[in-house]
Parts: sequence; structure tokens; C-alpha cells
Amino acid sequence: MDIVIQKTGKIIVSGRFTTYKGAKAGYLTSLYGDSKFVILPDSTDKTTIVDEFTSKGYTEGSSGALVGSTPISLEDTNGAVPSELSLTNDNININLSTDTQLIETNTSNNYNGIISVPITKPIISVNDEPTIAAFNVGSLSESISLQGGIATISIPVIGQTIGSLVNVYYSEDNGVTWFLETKVFVVDNNGDPYVSFTTNHFADFAITQASESFTGSFVINN
Repeated sequence: MDIVIQKTGKIIVSGRFTTYKGAKAGYLTSLYGDSKFVILPDSTDKTTIVDEFTSKGYTEGSSGALVGSTPISLEDTNGAVPSELSLTNDNININLSTDTQLIETNTSNNYNGIISVPITKPIISVNDEPTIAAFNVGSLSESISLQGGIATISIPVIGQTIGSLVNVYYSEDNGVTWFLETKVFVVDNNGDPYVSFTTNHFADFAITQASESFTGSFVINN
């Protein structure tokens, strides 16, 4: 059996089968259809955008960001994000700033596929450092760069000490090679330890414990 994840978000499975869930499949089927995501309208009209997102379970936050946990199609906007978006899944939050253009890192073409919700990944260690958390953001099939805006990623790190220093690594080849993205301190978010950082690209990320620490006060102001 072969599995291919298309940039449109569809998961295509091929193999020696002729039916899937009682329907004829002819050795090929899609496990992830177009109804599974929000289509970001090619419009600057706020009401049009809000209506599309709220119809798929999103809510409008106090800052005006559209908050939800459904993947987003950028096909109609050719990779442009005219409104602030906030995707949440597995307790991981991605906040994408207004007027961001998504680019395929390998081709420099506009990315008109799917922005996936964050997904945790079972990565035990990175560069011989035990991982605190590992996850994918943006796309399961390719690396994406952000132009004209940034993404802020926040994730709880239960069991970690507030004020401790952590490494944030990224990988653009499905976890084969890891590079240091940044070092940040664990902060207090309503009593829970969190890691928050900004980035100009989407990829696989992993958080590991760094060797330094700090004893001051770190708080996220909501």
C-alpha cells in the first residue's frame, strides 16, 4: 500500500483493494476530502471572510483573529492571508499575522495548498537531546516560508520549570536533519508552563531542554 499527501490536503491511498467503506475504489481512494477544510475567500471584505470561517466552526477572538481547528485552503487566494488566523490542535496554537504570503520553500512559488492544524509527532530526541515536545505546523508534505508576516507558536510544556531555557529546533526533511531555530525561556501562562516563539517558516519543530536557566519571572499576558 502507498500513501501520498497532496498539498491540497488530500491523503491518497493506493493498493490491492477494490472497495473502501462499501464503495467501489478501484485500487485508489482519497481519505481527506475537500469538505474537511475552510476555503479562505479571495476577498478583502471582513464579513465575507468571517462568514466562511464561522460556518466551519471558527470564532472571532477579541483581537479580531479567527480562531479554530479546521485546516485552511489557500487555493483561492494563491497563498495570501489577508486576516489574522489562529489554528489550534493538540494544545498547540499557531497565530498567523495579517497580510502574510505563504511561499513554497523549495520552489519559491506561492503556496496555494492547505494550512494544516498543528500535529504532535513521536520524536524521542533531537541531536542527542531528549525532546519535551515535537510537532508539525503548516503542511505535512512540504516546507513553507512566510513573507510579509510571522507566525507565533505556543505550546504547553507540562512538567517544565518556569524560567528554564529550552532549545527550539526545526526540520525541513521530515526529521532527518535538525537545525536550531531559537532558544527561549519557559513562561507562566495562567499558572501553566508554556513555550512561545515566532518564526518565518512552517516545518517540523522540536523542543528540548537547554543547559542554561533563569530565575526571573516570565509571564504571558493574555
